[in-house]
Amino acid sequence: MNKEEVIRRHIAPFLLFFALTILSTRELMISRGVITNHDWAVAPYASQMRHAFVNIFYLWRNSYGGFDISSINFGLGLWLVLGPPSFLGVDGEILTKYIVIFSILLSGVFFYYTCVSLKKSYAASILAAIFYMFTPWIFNRVVAGDFYLGIMGYPLLPLSFLFFVKSTICCGGKPKIKYLLLASLPLFFVGILGVVICIVLFALYSIVSIVCSAEPQKSLHTYISSLSIVCCLALVLYSYWIIPFFLFQGNTGIPLNLIDLIVRSRNAQLLNVIRLIGQVLPFYSDSVKAFPWWTVMSFLPVFFVWLGLLIRPKDKNVIIFSLLAIFFIYLGKGNNPPLGQIYEWAYLNVPFFQAFRDPYKLVMLVSFAYSFLLCETIQGLNTRLHSFFLNKRHPLTLAKLSRQSLRKSFSVILALIIFSIISINALPFLSGGFSRNLKLSNFPVEYSTINEWLENQDGDFRVFWLPSDPRIQYDWAPHGQADLMAQYSVKPHFGPLLGNSPDERGRFSNLVVMTLCDNRTNFLGKLLGMANVKYVVFRDDAESYDWYHLLGLHKFSREQLKYAIQHQNGLELVKKEGALTVYQNNYNMPHLFATSSASLIAGGYSSLISLSYIDNFSFKDSAVFFANQVASQDVLEHMDTVIIQDNELYDLVFMLLPAHYKVDVARYVYPYYSPDDHWTALHYYWGYYYWPYLDSINECAFTRGKAVLRIPFQVNSSGNYDIWVKSFISPKGGLIDVVIDNNFTLKMDTRAVNEKGFMWTALGTLALASGEHTIAFKNIEGEQVIAAIVIAPPKSISDAMDAVLQSLQDKNLILVFELEKVATNFDKVIGWDEKFGDIRGWYESGGLAEYSFTTDGNVANFTVSGNSWDWRCYTFDLPIPIPTDKYPFFKYKIRGTLNARYQFGFYDGSEWHSFPSPYWRFSDTPASWTEVTLPLQEIVGSGKVISKLAIYAQTSDGKPASILYDEIEFFGLKQLPSRKTGSGASLGSALQLDENTELTFSVFIPKSGKYEIYLRAKGTKFDAPSCTLTFSIENERKQIDISGIDFGWYKIGEISLIRGNYNLSITVGEKSEVYLDALLINSIEPTK
Repeated sequence: MNKEEVIRRHIAPFLLFFALTILSTRELMISRGVITNHDWAVAPYASQMRHAFVNIFYLWRNSYGGFDISSINFGLGLWLVLGPPSFLGVDGEILTKYIVIFSILLSGVFFYYTCVSLKKSYAASILAAIFYMFTPWIFNRVVAGDFYLGIMGYPLLPLSFLFFVKSTICCGGKPKIKYLLLASLPLFFVGILGVVICIVLFALYSIVSIVCSAEPQKSLHTYISSLSIVCCLALVLYSYWIIPFFLFQGNTGIPLNLIDLIVRSRNAQLLNVIRLIGQVLPFYSDSVKAFPWWTVMSFLPVFFVWLGLLIRPKDKNVIIFSLLAIFFIYLGKGNNPPLGQIYEWAYLNVPFFQAFRDPYKLVMLVSFAYSFLLCETIQGLNTRLHSFFLNKRHPLTLAKLSRQSLRKSFSVILALIIFSIISINALPFLSGGFSRNLKLSNFPVEYSTINEWLENQDGDFRVFWLPSDPRIQYDWAPHGQADLMAQYSVKPHFGPLLGNSPDERGRFSNLVVMTLCDNRTNFLGKLLGMANVKYVVFRDDAESYDWYHLLGLHKFSREQLKYAIQHQNGLELVKKEGALTVYQNNYNMPHLFATSSASLIAGGYSSLISLSYIDNFSFKDSAVFFANQVASQDVLEHMDTVIIQDNELYDLVFMLLPAHYKVDVARYVYPYYSPDDHWTALHYYWGYYYWPYLDSINECAFTRGKAVLRIPFQVNSSGNYDIWVKSFISPKGGLIDVVIDNNFTLKMDTRAVNEKGFMWTALGTLALASGEHTIAFKNIEGEQVIAAIVIAPPKSISDAMDAVLQSLQDKNLILVFELEKVATNFDKVIGWDEKFGDIRGWYESGGLAEYSFTTDGNVANFTVSGNSWDWRCYTFDLPIPIPTDKYPFFKYKIRGTLNARYQFGFYDGSEWHSFPSPYWRFSDTPASWTEVTLPLQEIVGSGKVISKLAIYAQTSDGKPASILYDEIEFFGLKQLPSRKTGSGASLGSALQLDENTELTFSVFIPKSGKYEIYLRAKGTKFDAPSCTLTFSIENERKQIDISGIDFGWYKIGEISLIRGNYNLSITVGEKSEVYLDALLINSIEPTK
C-alpha cells in the first residue's frame, strides 16, 4: 500500500472522525468542571482516584465496616483505564472529558476498521461508521455515564466482533486462536453484562451463519469451537471475580420485580426501539425537541437501513444482520407489545435472563446491526449505480463528460444524500445538545483544601461527610449528583454511598445517619467511634438530594443538621474552610483494638442509642454483639454484660437452640413480585422509615396483600412442638391464619395500638410426626413482616430458658425499656420531630391510586387518594396543636408548573370549621423549594388544631398538573424544646403524661440482686421549674423531681429484687406535665 493509499484509507478517515468528535464536544471542552450527570462518578481530584484505584484490590468494604466479597470489583478492566492516569496527576475534569472524546472517536474508528477489514467499500465504511458513532443510543448512554456498555462496550464491540469473525474464516474447520484472543481481550473492559451481550451476539451470528452456510457441518464445528473458546477466555479474564463470588456466595444485587421491568420498558415501544430512542432516560428525546420535524424525519435513516433487504435480498450478510436486528428489536422493547408477555415470562423463569432486566441496553446491538445493514445498503447502491452506468446508454450525457466521471459524480451525490440522512440522528450531537446534557460541576477551592488536609492526617480512620446521602445537591451546581466527595474520600467515608444495597451490610451506617438526622442523641460521637470515624465534615453549601429512596432517608434541612451536629458532646471544631467545617470526634476508636470485656444485646439497634447515654458503659471497653447475629450456642458463656431491651429475653433463649429447630423464612419469598400480591423480600419493598433501628438482621418476608407464604420444615422425631414466630407488631398489622399441614389452623394477631417492633409470639403446641411438614401464613388483613420461625419441643425451649437464666447469674445485667413501646394503658405517643410529614415519590399523573405515609412517633398519617394532582392528607385520629409563637408554613418541591391550592380546616372544641385558602401559588423552577406561610392568623393560639388538609395541583388553565416528582413538608406545627435546648428522645418519640396520669407496665427480672434504676425524662413547659413523679415497684415507692426542659437521666434509687415479674407504675403529680423516654435497670451486685 503506497503513501497516498495510506492517507486516503487510514489517515483521512481518522481526521474526519476526529473533526466530527471535536465538533460535537466543543462546548464540553471549553467548560470548567468534572462531569457529574446521572451515573457519572469519577473523582474530582487525582489523589481521590489514586486511593479508589488502590482500594479495589482490598476485600474490606470501608462503607460497611467488614468483609464483603462484592468489593472485588468485576470492572477491574475499567479501573485499569481510569486509575493509572491519576498517578500522573490527571484529575477528574481532564479524565471525564477525554473519556467522552475517545468513546465517540473510537466508536467511529473501530467500526470503520471493522468494515474495511471485512472487505466493505471505502465510502460505505465511512458513512456507516459516522452513523454508528452518532446514534441516539450512544448519546443516552454516554450522557447517563454508562461506563461498561456505553463508554467502553460500544466502541469495543465492532473490534471484538471483527476478530471473532476472522477466527471463523479458516481452513480445515479449526478456528484461529490468535483472533480469538484478540476478540476476548476487549471483553475485559466491558463488565459482566457487556460480556453476556457480546456472547449473545456471537452465538446468534454463529447460528445464522451456520444455517446460511453451504457446508453447515463444517461451519457448525468451526463456530462452536470459536464460541466455546471465547466463553472460556472470558471466564479466565473474570476468574478473579467469579471464583471468590461463587466460593463465598457474594451478593448478587437488588432483585427487581415486574414493576421495575415496566418502568424500565416504559419508553421502549416498538417504534421507539426501531428508531433507537426506546430508552428509559430521555436525554436524546429531550434534545431533539428543538427540532420539531425530527419525529417525521427520524424514520428516514431507518428506511435507508432496511433498504438493503430490497437491494441485496440474497446477500448472506444482509440476511444475518437483518435477523439480528429483528431479534434485538424484540428484546429491546421489553414487555411492550407485541408479544410482551413472552418477555415477562422469560424474565421471571429463564435462568440468567435477568441479565436483560434493562431492555434498552440491548438496543446497542440494534444500533450495531443497523450500522452493518447501512454499510451493505450503501455498497449495494454503489454496485447498482456502477452497473447502471456500465450497461446503459444515456443520450442526455454531455459529450465531454466520460461515463466514469459521471458515475463518480453520481456516487458523490449519493454519498451526500446518505450523509444528510444519517446526519438526522447526529443533530443533537452537532448542535451542542450532547455537551449541554453532560452537566459539569466545578468544585470550589475549599474542597481541594480539605481533601488535601485529610490526606495528610496520620492514622487509619474514617470520615463522615454531611449531609450524608448517596446523591447530593450543591448550591453552586444546577443539578443533583452522586456524592463524589464522600464516595472518593481519601479517608474512607462512613455512610450511604451510591450503589450500596440497602440491606443488612449498610444497617449500622444508616442507623447513625438517621440518628443524627432525627436528632436522637447528644452522644453521636460514641456511635461514630464504633465505626472508626475521627472527623465529621459538614458542608454548608449542600443538601441531601434524596434520590436513593431505598435507603429510607428523610429530607432534612442543613439548618437542622447543623444544629444537631453543633450540639453533640465530644465533637470538637478543628478546621473551617469556606462552606466546609471539620469536627474531630473525641470518642474515636482505632480500626482494630483489644477490649477487656464483651457485651451481648438482646434487642434492636436502637438500644445502642440508649447505651450511649449510660456513663458506666463504654463502647471502647466492651465488644458489642447482637443475639440474632450469633449462632454459637456457647457464646453467652463468654459475655461479661448482657443488655436486654423491652423484655426480649427469647432472643437469648432461641439463640441456644440447635439450627434444625429454626426455619429460614427468606428462602421462600418471591423477591421479584409485588408485596401487594405475594410475600416478598422486606429490605427492598418495605416503606418503613425506621427499619435500621430494628433487630431483624436477616432477610424477612413481607406482604401487604392477601398472600400465602408456604414454608417446608423437617421434624426429626415425633412429639409435641411449640410454634414461635417473630413478627412486626404495629397499628398497621392485622390478622394471619397460620396453617400446619393444611390441617391445623392457628391465629396470629400483629395489631397493636402502639408500635411494638419485632416481638416473639407463641402460637401454640401441636403434635407432629417425624418427617416433612409445611407451615403456611395466610394474611387476612394488614401489613405483615415475618422475621423468624422456631418449631421446637417444649422441653428444649424450657431447657434453653433455664440455661439462659443460669448463665445470667454471674453477668452484669442491663435492662433497657423504651417506654412508648412497653406502655399498655396509652393509645398514643407524642413524637419529637418538628416536621409534620413528607410525601415524596416518582409519581405521574393518573398513576397513583392510593398512597399512605406514617411517621413513627408522629401523630400524623397522610393518605393520598386519587391521582397525583389531587392530594387529600388527613391526620390520623389525633388533631395537631398549632403553636402560639409562630405561623405554620409549607415547603414544597416539585418539577413542572405547579398551581397548588391549599385548603384546610380546624376544630374549635368538637366543632369543625372549614377554612379554604384564597391563595394560589405558581412555580416554574424545576426542583426548587418554595415556602408558603399559611393564612392562619385568625386561628393561631392555644386550643386550636389542624385536623384536615387538602392539597390540589393544577396547571394555570385549571387542568390536572403532570407531576414528575413531589415532596411536601409541613413545618411549625408543634413546639420543639429539643431543637432549642438539646437532643430529642432516644427513639425519636416519647410518652406525654399530664397531671395525675399513671403509666403502668410489667418487667421481668432475670436474676436476683441489687439494682439501680434510672429514668430518662424531661419537663414540657418553659415556665415550670420542675414536675413531680412517683415511681412504684412492688411495695417500693420513690418520688423524684424532673427539672428543666431537656432530656436527662434521673436516678430513682437502688432496690433489691428477686427473679420474677414485677409491675411498675409512674404517676405524675398535680400541676405537672412530663415526657418519658426510657427506663434503665442496671444490676449492681447479686443477692446472697
